[in-house]
Amino acid sequence: MKNPEPRKKLNSYEPFIYPIGKTIKLSSLTNSNPVDLNFLDVMYSRRSKRDHEIPTLDEISEVLYHSCRIMEIDTDESGILLTKRMTPSGGSRHPIDILISFPEKNREISLYNPLSHSSSLLKIETNKKNSFLNKICENLDINNSCLVWFSIQIEKCSSKYINPSSIYWKDLGALLYCIQLFTNYFGLKSCPLGTLAQSEFSTLFNTAKLTSGGGMIIGK
Repeated sequence: MKNPEPRKKLNSYEPFIYPIGKTIKLSSLTNSNPVDLNFLDVMYSRRSKRDHEIPTLDEISEVLYHSCRIMEIDTDESGILLTKRMTPSGGSRHPIDILISFPEKNREISLYNPLSHSSSLLKIETNKKNSFLNKICENLDINNSCLVWFSIQIEKCSSKYINPSSIYWKDLGALLYCIQLFTNYFGLKSCPLGTLAQSEFSTLFNTAKLTSGGGMIIGK
């Protein structure tokens, strides 16, 4: 990867707009800590675990609330929205969208909304959705797990930086690790996934504005 360089003048940026359907408000903060871990306990006991039992929507909601939600909002000189969240991001861009899929007979894929702490069902052709999910299952059993996938809005970084790829990959690593720490804190299990199903992901939305950042699974 080439070294990133801030642009002297910001480029205009139009985000990819996902085809969303029904939106549900996720549960509010419960302040639970079922395993009663302190900070060092969480850090030293974190492990990647693949054998899961099915998590509840409320459990996943709590993890997302702490690790991914927007806490502050600002704009830059070009009018692009900047946000402050639990994890650092180059230029406060936060270019990574969170897609989630729960273990149901007919799995759907939803978009997590970090500002409203809600989830919106995505309108994706069934054959494309199944092709994506089946490809992931070739490498890992996700039947009892919530699938979390990272969708990168690459132009959100390239509007400010030349050669931005190292910036959004660093963002991704920070976000993934943050989510893992919170799953551990709340007594859940998780396992990162590599950049699987890249070609299948590209067919979900048919746009050059997004690239797949891989994902992770979460369960009990």
